[in-house]
Amino acid sequence: MENNIGVDKNKRLKKWFKIIVLIALLIFVLGLVFNKFFWLSITANFRNKMLTRYIAREEQRYKNDKYGGKTPEETYAMFLEALKKKDIELASKYFTLDKQEQYKKALQGVDKNGQWSLMMDDLTQKNIKGRYIGKTLYAMEFYDDDNNFLMQIDFSLPIKTFQQSVPISDIWKISTF
Repeated sequence: MENNIGVDKNKRLKKWFKIIVLIALLIFVLGLVFNKFFWLSITANFRNKMLTRYIAREEQRYKNDKYGGKTPEETYAMFLEALKKKDIELASKYFTLDKQEQYKKALQGVDKNGQWSLMMDDLTQKNIKGRYIGKTLYAMEFYDDDNNFLMQIDFSLPIKTFQQSVPISDIWKISTF
C-alpha cells in the first residue's frame, strides 16, 4: 500500500506540474496576443520592410531612367525641343517619375484649350535666370522683355530618401513647372 500512495502522489505532482506549465504557457501566449506593443512592433517591422522595398524599387527606376540632361539647362533644352515638336509623351518624361502622368495630362490640357502657343512664348523667353539651391536643386526663372516675372521651373537630382545630399542619378529632372 505504501508504494501505491507514493506512485499516486508522484502522478498527482506530475499532473499539477503539467497544469501549472500549461497555465503559464497560456498566460504567456495571451500576454503576447493582447499586448499592443507586441503587435505594434510586428506591424511596424512589416511596414518598414515594405517601405524599404518601395524605396529600393523607386531608386532603381531613377537609376534606369535616361530622360534628362547632366545639367538643368540641358534637361530644359531637351524638354523645350520635345514641346516644339508637340511630343507631349516625350516632354513628360523629363519630369520626376512621380509627376510624369500629372504633367502629361496638364500639357494635353494646354493643347486642348488652345494655349500651346502662349505657353511656348513664355518658355522661349530670352530673359532666363537660373540659380542652384544646394547641390541637388535648381530654379530657372523666366522674365518678359520688361523684366516682369512670368514663371519658374524647378529642377532636381533624384536623391536617396533621408540622405538629401546623396543623388541616386546624375540626370536632372523637372520637379515643378
